[in-house]
Amino acid sequence: LQRLHMEAKDTKRRLSQVLIASNADAGLTARVLRFGMHSFRRRASLSVEGSVMGLLSKALACELMLAQRSRYFVQHPLLAMLQERCSEVYATICHAFETNIFADADTIFRAGAISDRLYMTIRGKYELAMHIESSSQWQLHSINELTDGRFEVGVYNDSCVARFEDLWWLCEVSLFSTSVHECELRTSSFADAFTLTGADLAACVGKVPSCAILMYEYAAEYLAEANAFLSEHGGPEVVPPDLPRRIVDRLQTKRDHVAHISSARLNSPTPHPQEVSDFVSSVMNAPGETSCDALDVVQHTFGELHPELGIYRSLKLDGERKRAEAALLSMIYLIRGDYQRFTACQRDDRLTPELWNALQRFVAWVGLTEEMAHAGFVFLALRGIGKSTAFLGAMQHGEQTPEDVVLALMSSFPLVVPSFGMLNEGGCLLVRKVLMFHRTLNLAQFLQGEIVPGQLANLSEKISEAGCEPFRLYLLCCACHLCGLRETESQQGSLFVNQSHGEVLMAGIDVLQRLRTASPRGVYWAYISARARSVSLPCASLDELALARLLCLTRSTKSDVAMLQTAWSALDRDAGEALLRHLIADGVGTLAFVFIFLPDYLANSIRNPVIGLRRALVVLVDLIDSLRSDGHTVQQESLVLPVSLKDLA
Repeated sequence: LQRLHMEAKDTKRRLSQVLIASNADAGLTARVLRFGMHSFRRRASLSVEGSVMGLLSKALACELMLAQRSRYFVQHPLLAMLQERCSEVYATICHAFETNIFADADTIFRAGAISDRLYMTIRGKYELAMHIESSSQWQLHSINELTDGRFEVGVYNDSCVARFEDLWWLCEVSLFSTSVHECELRTSSFADAFTLTGADLAACVGKVPSCAILMYEYAAEYLAEANAFLSEHGGPEVVPPDLPRRIVDRLQTKRDHVAHISSARLNSPTPHPQEVSDFVSSVMNAPGETSCDALDVVQHTFGELHPELGIYRSLKLDGERKRAEAALLSMIYLIRGDYQRFTACQRDDRLTPELWNALQRFVAWVGLTEEMAHAGFVFLALRGIGKSTAFLGAMQHGEQTPEDVVLALMSSFPLVVPSFGMLNEGGCLLVRKVLMFHRTLNLAQFLQGEIVPGQLANLSEKISEAGCEPFRLYLLCCACHLCGLRETESQQGSLFVNQSHGEVLMAGIDVLQRLRTASPRGVYWAYISARARSVSLPCASLDELALARLLCLTRSTKSDVAMLQTAWSALDRDAGEALLRHLIADGVGTLAFVFIFLPDYLANSIRNPVIGLRRALVVLVDLIDSLRSDGHTVQQESLVLPVSLKDLA
């Protein structure tokens, strides 16, 4: 400490000599001396002189550096995660940060310069400035909203300026990609900041493979979200401050899911291939009544469904297992023409023989071969595994659908899904194509009017690529899946596909069978019109078609028509027009929002006497207006924009 005091005096003396030799005036002399002594003291507190560090062991020097700097760095979620998981790498990163001491009115970076490093401001006052333009004030006000008011935003002279103090981080995106500054950062007091370049970060993490993988996963998710934000809000300086925390939380959740998967016993029993072949042949070649032990045979033939040893049991997906079993049984009943077994549990609203015959004609249209039937059984047996939250959480960002999970298991973990391995090459390809179709279009969502014609257009393109045979099998598998929806209540036939639901199912299948020859718009509105006619609703005008789609979305029956019409007429003119535009938007020529879980939201609102349908529609219109005003209707690669209402529903 005494030496430090002496060095401070010596530094001041040498500065004074330089200033005298330079003929500096009194004002400049005062400013230089003041900043020089401030810089000397701050550097001493933020870093250790090289000669002193040389006296310490590597471990002690590292501990000393951490003691000086770590309290700042752990405020950032990424660095805090690295401290927890890769402490040695975290220590090298702390050492790699460069200390910067700035005077009042220093420019740290300018607009138009290359942005290649993270800035972590730790002390002092700063101004983030942008030359005043029509967009700049909007961008800086967006920054103020993002930072919960921590930035003071205003117009000063010829610039829009956001002022802030002390700890913050800027340009984090520059650790993973190179961009250009759109703002200027300058100081308005003495200030300190740390900087870290992407190259230095890569050098630190690259020596430890597990840490490099972790950093790659973080960077991939960060860039995916940050680039989408920056495309609307400008340069790399500020992104949503909660973004690093959200990504770190997702990575931690993924790690927990992987740990759960690793600790679980996932391999399912594997039957003999001949037993599987005999099962498929017996279903296809022995029409008539199904034996009472069919469920036991299904559980034995498809090891994933084993009630004690299968993967569904290991993942605690008993509800999905029962639905898969019921779907398989329904497929057997449909192939064999076993009307009695199919309707055994239906007491009220039983499926009529006439509608059963229509279902049988549909099965005949599919043109099943043994290979197709086997592939269909495997699809139904495996589909529910994709609902596992553990598997979904372990998937890469952007590949988090149940179909993606099943496809990944089939490719990388064959012992988890042994039924897939029992298929021949053609059967494997069929299952993959059916999963692809199902990822493109969910039949249940189509029947509820939840999707738009643009998604049917996507399906039509997939059919052109994959062929008609997989599409016909896909329709049959979707119908069988619907047959098993309520089979946690009963596995004695199909409880869900009774007369009412069967009519809806057949209406949807009838129009989808024409998708190869008719336009997606024509197919879509033909289904909506058929649903309208089934409850005696007119469907000639756009208003009437919109109301018919609302009928599907609310899962309404003929007795609910008056309630729908009352709620619709109670909307004011602007809300009614906005709702009409939403309901007839097709995602082909006009952008369409597809609200996932919208039928749940509307049905639950109707059941709630305090809310009701009219208020639910008003909230929906407000949400649509908010999405449009926030700019979600521009710069979209697709005209179909999905929005999840799961939490709202």
